[in-house]
Amino acid sequence: MHDWDDYRFLLAIYEAQNISRAAKQLQVNHATVSRRLAALEAGLGTRLFERKPEGYELTEAGLLMVSAAKTMQNALADADQLVRANDQSFTGAVTFSAPENLLQTVILPKMGAFKAQYPDICVNFDSADDIVSIQKHDADIALRVTAAPAEGLVGRKLVARHLALYAAKNYLPAPGAVHRWIGRMGDKRTPSWVKDYYPDAQPSVRVSSNVALHQAVRAGLGMAQLPCRIGDDDPILQRIAPFKSEKDRDLWLLYNPNMRHTPRLQAFARFLTKLILAEKDLFDGSAAEAMPH
Repeated sequence: MHDWDDYRFLLAIYEAQNISRAAKQLQVNHATVSRRLAALEAGLGTRLFERKPEGYELTEAGLLMVSAAKTMQNALADADQLVRANDQSFTGAVTFSAPENLLQTVILPKMGAFKAQYPDICVNFDSADDIVSIQKHDADIALRVTAAPAEGLVGRKLVARHLALYAAKNYLPAPGAVHRWIGRMGDKRTPSWVKDYYPDAQPSVRVSSNVALHQAVRAGLGMAQLPCRIGDDDPILQRIAPFKSEKDRDLWLLYNPNMRHTPRLQAFARFLTKLILAEKDLFDGSAAEAMPH
């Protein structure tokens, strides 16, 4: 019989695909992870991973063990959430996950009002862009931009997120010079908006996050497509042709069903809902479009 720590090390190696990254994730040294894996394999009498140049690959036995480990991990997380959900006070921690640009521009500037009303609720902020954090029980509540939330989560659609094209107000290509656009790393294709409206434009820089994309536009490095809530609210930026926004996806407030009736989570959910709905015309771009250009 192996204890949970054995499975925790196994999952870390599986997710990291090598010993060094697993050690960093577990905050232990390389030798400790290697020793724990060797002991686990010796105890089971079989290899759990094939050691390959590109990384550690699960054997058939490893697949069975990882499946069992994930079942245990989810059961422990469910039990933890159910225990915390029984706390009916407005105290304790709430782990909240949202994209970095939403945290910086929308949520954190208004958190003073929430803390004034609920000083004993500690909100742990996690800037993540995917839905996995809720499914893995890393977050109690989250804001996500998605077309369709994953199964097993509960929540509500708050507002539609629209996008438009922006450049810094001091972005002026020299006479005869071509426009420059800002793209994303990992996507070598020319964005459709460039093909449609600026077919002669050339790439300037590529970035890996929404926050970096916003900052690159502010720095005058070129044009980019940004959420209206970010671009319209930035005095350094201006919309550029074709000026009209287009709907991207919807902004959802999501949480794990185990925690949905917890008073501290409900209090924070009400705060987020009121905050986002009050800015509906900023998210969908209609506030800027109602103003003359």
